[in-house]
Amino acid sequence: MKSAKMNKYMRWGLLINSFYIGIKQFIAIPDSIACFVMGIGISLLVFGIYSTKHNITKVKKWRKAFRC
Repeated sequence: MKSAKMNKYMRWGLLINSFYIGIKQFIAIPDSIACFVMGIGISLLVFGIYSTKHNITKVKKWRKAFRC
């Protein structure tokens, strides 16, 4: 079983969400951009939580093959 420390997906998700929450206090951001940014952050958090318990080597191989 893998350790429960944060991986890079969880770090990026928290960074994006915290940046958005902090910046929206000072700048008016359109709803479409706000929803997009929050969606990216939440999806990264969910994928990070999933990758702590499951093997994601198939996803990494698919992503490398997709970059060609």
